[in-house]
Amino acid sequence: MKYFFFILILLISNNLYSQNFATLNYEEVYSDSRAFQKYLNDIENFKTKQMNIIKKLEKNLIKERNNLDESKLIISEENYNIKINDYENNLQDYYEEIDKINNVIFNKIERGKSEISKEINLILQEIAIEDDILMIFDENNFVIAVKEIDITSKVIDKLNSRIKKLNIEE
Repeated sequence: MKYFFFILILLISNNLYSQNFATLNYEEVYSDSRAFQKYLNDIENFKTKQMNIIKKLEKNLIKERNNLDESKLIISEENYNIKINDYENNLQDYYEEIDKINNVIFNKIERGKSEISKEINLILQEIAIEDDILMIFDENNFVIAVKEIDITSKVIDKLNSRIKKLNIEE
């Protein structure tokens, strides 16, 4: 009889604890976050504007190179070498500008992810308290997870109601 009660208590306590876990699909949260998607669109617009600037610089470099090629026979070797050095400096500036723009875009994306991530963590804490959840796991770390413990849609709903827009400028 003692064994029966021991097994019964073990099974009941096991069932109680199994309800205190949840999973979250972060990728889905980011892709369904209206604020983050608007933010990515703003970054895409920023990127397009920057690409237009880069294209103008590129056209100027091509024009400069063509002028160099045409003037090679006309000007002295010393002047030609000076112009080649100027062109190479301009070309280096062009590559540095591209790197700078890429870094700005990368940093903007990371900053947006960080802001969303902070809010997600606050939401997860609230849900954990409200629903008496002991642990929340990233859904990507599990081979199989029961859909009943997935709180992704709940997080998305709260996130979309809290954050309307992320600011691209800073």
